[in-house]
Amino acid sequence: MMNSFNKRVFRLGGSPSVSHWFFILFMALFLGAILGGCDKKQGQTGKESIQLKRYEFKTKGPYAPAPTIVLEYPVYTGPQGKELLSKINSVIGPEGVFGQTAEELSKIIAEGAIPFDSARAEVIYHGKGLLEVLWTITATGAYTGSSRINVIADLEKGITHGPESMFEYDYKMASFVHARIEPELQKRIDELYQKHPDVKETLTNMGIPLPYGPDDLFNLQLGDKGIHFVYSFKFPQSYASIEPEPMRVFIPWEEIKPFMYEGCILERFVRK
Repeated sequence: MMNSFNKRVFRLGGSPSVSHWFFILFMALFLGAILGGCDKKQGQTGKESIQLKRYEFKTKGPYAPAPTIVLEYPVYTGPQGKELLSKINSVIGPEGVFGQTAEELSKIIAEGAIPFDSARAEVIYHGKGLLEVLWTITATGAYTGSSRINVIADLEKGITHGPESMFEYDYKMASFVHARIEPELQKRIDELYQKHPDVKETLTNMGIPLPYGPDDLFNLQLGDKGIHFVYSFKFPQSYASIEPEPMRVFIPWEEIKPFMYEGCILERFVRK
């Protein structure tokens, strides 16, 4: 195959012609553009700028739920300056969620405190100058419970963003989402009451299921094509063992645009 290629290139014989060198230059630029495009596409994932930190703290006392407490979270190592990187990692790390650094948590756990059973965070979106981290925290009190905390950090300013940075009127956006999830929400609740008829009256009197509201917007998950809105059932802690898993509904940017305002961070996703 190589010989036939050489015959076509050097078909005039003698030294390579000007057209031959032009052909080689063109191929080099073409391949370089392809490889360069691949590198750029890979770099947009941001995986190379995220490191994972994990701690296992030994617990003390006879009432500790487990011999160790696990803390696991991402650390951003992007191209920003040292001061800005410090701000970003402060808001996405344990200091932003618990108000204490890993070192401070280690100290109070060594003294016998049990702030949580486990706390793990993962990056669920990285793009458009934003980094979204989801924390899942389990804790044991009168009942064992699990909670989720979403943190959206601005990589240009080192601050966090919530619904106020996205939607003109939170309650209108929440009502729009509720209309989308209501049929499936009612289906899930009906299935629950079929399995546990004894709890129907109590939970109904408590107003369960609660509608999707403005506070639920803090749990949304960004994506390049739209937003996944997450609904948690918010059962009383004494009924947490039968609480259904959170629901998710995806809404594309075209349907979200009417709820945005000029200058909001979501314009980054719809700007052409």
